[in-house]
Amino acid sequence: MGKGFRSGETPVPVAPMQHATNMSKEELRREEREYRLEEEWQSRLRTLEQWICKLLIKNEQLRMSLASAAAPDGATRAAADSRSWQRASQADEP
Repeated sequence: MGKGFRSGETPVPVAPMQHATNMSKEELRREEREYRLEEEWQSRLRTLEQWICKLLIKNEQLRMSLASAAAPDGATRAAADSRSWQRASQADEP
C-alpha cells in the first residue's frame, strides 16, 4: 500500500481537491472584481446622468432667456414664432 494509507482505504488525490479550493478562491476573487467594477460603472453612470440633467436644465434656461431677449417687446418665443409664421403665410397669399 502507499505511504500514509491504512489498509482498506482508497488513496484520494490531494491535487484535485486543492485545485477545486483554489478555483473557488479564484472564482470568488473574480466575482468580487466584477462586482466592484459593476459598482464603479454604476457610479459613473449616475454621475453622467446628473451632469446631463444639469446641462439640459441650463440649456433650457439659456434657450428661454435667448428667446425672451430676441422676441419683440419681451413677448414669448411662441408668440414671436406665431407672428413670423403669419407674416410668412400672408406673403405667400396672392
